[in-house]
Amino acid sequence: MKRHVCLSAALFAACAPSASAEVAPAEIAPAEIAPVCSMPVGAPLRVELVSGDILIGTFAAFWLYVLKEGMARRMADRGGVIHAFLYNKWYFDELYDVVFVRGAKAVGDLFWKIGDVKIIDGLGPNGAAWAALKSAARLGKLQSGYVYHYAFVMLLGVAAFLAFAIYA
Repeated sequence: MKRHVCLSAALFAACAPSASAEVAPAEIAPAEIAPVCSMPVGAPLRVELVSGDILIGTFAAFWLYVLKEGMARRMADRGGVIHAFLYNKWYFDELYDVVFVRGAKAVGDLFWKIGDVKIIDGLGPNGAAWAALKSAARLGKLQSGYVYHYAFVMLLGVAAFLAFAIYA
């Protein structure tokens, strides 16, 4: 991999006293300086592309607004697909709305209608209230108001308790 010769390293090597004879800056080989500097030669492709985009954009703006004054206004007045696309910021707001806002709303509605209303409320407060209401209606039919019915149920309970205590 080629290494870039740093200016500061070249100046340092040129100005530093050497144990050997005086060495002129032109006589310094890049191989002697390369270990000091670790910058690669040339910029990455993305930097070169961005630099090209900056130059093209600057030239286009200068041409539209300085050299051809009023041309940008005429293009905007004419409208068209490209103008609408650029004027609406590449429709990123609409895309963001569809993907994130409506998506989050759909997930929220799912958790609200299924998770909260049907599962939590259905099994929790609403489900417990429903079960209490139904069991009270059934147990209400067992109540006759006669004391001997209650005494008989108590006798059955004592017999079940003794059976459990003896055989367990």
